[in-house]
Amino acid sequence: MIKDALSLARDGWRVFPCVPNDKAPLVPRGVSESTTNIDQIQLWWNRWPSANIGLATGRGVVVIDVDTREGALATYKALLREVNTYTVRTGKGGLHLYYKYDEKLTIRNKVNLFPGIDVRADGGYVLVPPSQTNALYKIETDMDLQPLPKHLLEQLINKPEKKVAIIQNNVLEGGRNDYIMRAASAMLNKGLDKEAVVEACLIENTKKCSPPLEDDEIEAIVDSVSRYAPNNVIQLSKTNYIKAFELFNPMCLYLQNKDKVQGEPTGFKEIDGMLGGGKRTGELTVWHAEAKTGKNAFWHKLMHIWLTKGIPIGYASRELSPETEVLPNLLSIEYKKNAWLDNLTKAEAEAMLKKWPLYFSKGYGFFNIVEIENWIKDLKNLGVRYFYFDHLHYMLEEPEEHKDASKLIKQLKTWCKEQDIHIDIIVQPNKLMEGQRLGLGTIKGGAAIGQALDNLFILEREKNEDKKDILKVKLDVARSRLATPGETYFEYNRNTTDFIELNVEYIKEIKTVDPKSFKPWVFNKSS
Repeated sequence: MIKDALSLARDGWRVFPCVPNDKAPLVPRGVSESTTNIDQIQLWWNRWPSANIGLATGRGVVVIDVDTREGALATYKALLREVNTYTVRTGKGGLHLYYKYDEKLTIRNKVNLFPGIDVRADGGYVLVPPSQTNALYKIETDMDLQPLPKHLLEQLINKPEKKVAIIQNNVLEGGRNDYIMRAASAMLNKGLDKEAVVEACLIENTKKCSPPLEDDEIEAIVDSVSRYAPNNVIQLSKTNYIKAFELFNPMCLYLQNKDKVQGEPTGFKEIDGMLGGGKRTGELTVWHAEAKTGKNAFWHKLMHIWLTKGIPIGYASRELSPETEVLPNLLSIEYKKNAWLDNLTKAEAEAMLKKWPLYFSKGYGFFNIVEIENWIKDLKNLGVRYFYFDHLHYMLEEPEEHKDASKLIKQLKTWCKEQDIHIDIIVQPNKLMEGQRLGLGTIKGGAAIGQALDNLFILEREKNEDKKDILKVKLDVARSRLATPGETYFEYNRNTTDFIELNVEYIKEIKTVDPKSFKPWVFNKSS
């Protein structure tokens, strides 16, 4: 989809992402966020590769939406007098006919301009090929946009004084559909659910419209408007309870977006397999390892994979210095040479740092909750959904205060859900007893941290008889329904500070070696 979205933007069309197999926007403000900005479009479709393409109408482009209702197409052909133009066959079998007009004029969206015929103009949008709902959207007639026929243009241009004639509080024939459409749109924008809007519009129709429209016409108008309401999600109750049906739309939007359900792939086959696809927003992942194991170096590899794909990342490094430790390590991976030992040109560094969507937190050491929340919100406005915190106890004013650690991890988990983000965080273990293995019971900070996490990765680093630096990555706890505990192995290259996932045969070979022949080793970036 990204190639099609970028191609449209380069031709001057404003686009934005919509839910796969649906018309609902994936961005909070819907069509209001439509853009021709190439960088923003790449960020969106890197995050949602299967997203449908929403195209903003208006500004000189109007789309006549003819549905599959019996008689609608015949009515439209009669109105247009067989004027051909660029036409798309929709996923439900209807037609979108594109016309141009003088963009100095104002044409509003119209619902049921005629039975089965809607108009998408200023403030509206349509899906475009190769988007899909019931079926793929396909080009029916490929030709330049033709001018909107004069008799339709005169009917559609915005004339506030004449459009809705109100006499003694009555809306007369000719303005009733528009009046109900505007009333329904206003109520939906305020968060009222569709059923409540239908009831309110039926009452408004009886009181104001002269003569009143048929009830089924009111329902059709509200149904059509609701598809293009900014949120397209039922507003939840403001009571102390939520009725199950009120969660119907949010549930459907979530389950239909398989990219979100499966998560953003890390780029490592075995890890993605264990996670059930990748990292999901709304989840918190804890990385657990002893000191000097190389947790950060492995993180940097994961981050590098995403940065090269254009996925934005927020990194709160409270232990490592970004300019002397983090960035040199990322550049070492990029250019396959140890930046601390080999010469790295300014041009090489400048080229990547300008390109990477990587954002650090300011400061060092203690990072209070208010600062964390503001940092997350600032970066969310830049499109960041994935955050790395290095590490939990370095963010506390009193690192050994376990109650503070528990409070912070619970707050981070809450933000994951509320802000629709994913957080990775390093948590060191308590002092291990002889023979004790890392797990939930060794997390420094107590059981509350273990209860808050969705995924627990344990890292152990060893040197085998071949003197290869081997990292074992184990998904020890997996609470997502798609995730499954398991483990995989990586080989660390000291010359490039890079990691390579080992193949299945080599992993089997490692597992057959006597564990006593393995010797722990200390990670050192400059060795």
